Amino acid sequence: MLGGRVAEELVYGQDRVTTGAGSDLQKAAELARDMVMHQGMGKRLRDQVFQVDEGMMLERLVHERQYSDDTAKIIDDEVEALITEAAKRARIVIKANMKKLDELKDALLEKESIEAAEVGEILKGSHMPKEASLY
Repeated sequence: MLGGRVAEELVYGQDRVTTGAGSDLQKAAELARDMVMHQGMGKRLRDQVFQVDEGMMLERLVHERQYSDDTAKIIDDEVEALITEAAKRARIVIKANMKKLDELKDALLEKESIEAAEVGEILKGSHMPKEASLY
């Protein structure tokens, strides 16, 4: 989810990221929070699930959450770590494949839209650097 944002940072600079890329960050944060809270995928909170009252806004303000402020801080830290790691890995992959990104950009500038098969052909030969791999 952070590929577009990281690509914009690398090409245009950190201060020239568009709002579309900002939306990517919001979606990535929502996914990371879901991974930590609902799927037990945090490093420090592994195999723990935290319920959140999905009721109306006023109900959420009145009801206590089922975990402490300390746990909430750990959840926030876990989410931040996931996003930071994802951005780091995306940066490595995009830098390693910048020539392919330029080829894709040129094709889009020429035609405005391209089919998935053509995208696949342009990206043929791109690679996942070892330092960006999870396993």
